[in-house]
Amino acid sequence: MIVSENSKPEITEFQKLMQRTDTFLNNEAKGREKYFQKRTAQLLEEDVCNALKDCSKGTKFENTIQLVSGAQFPDIIADCSPAELDSLFKIIRELKTAMRAN
Repeated sequence: MIVSENSKPEITEFQKLMQRTDTFLNNEAKGREKYFQKRTAQLLEEDVCNALKDCSKGTKFENTIQLVSGAQFPDIIADCSPAELDSLFKIIRELKTAMRAN
């Protein structure tokens, strides 16, 4: 999973980063088809993370993007109370709805 430690930028800034990264990766894929065809899901995730890091330079996301591998997400929520988990899931649902609305 790829995450940003910066949750403050506006959704439009996030959308611009996603568009810039999409364009970057599509251009890379055109020139390096065989390379990308051989990539496993994990290696492709690393490529996407690196592209996001490159494309985030000069934005509020610069130096905030990282690849979280393995079971780190469960480790993050392992010590949460049921009330904290409910709150986190509510926030995630609201964020998901907001992102899909734009």
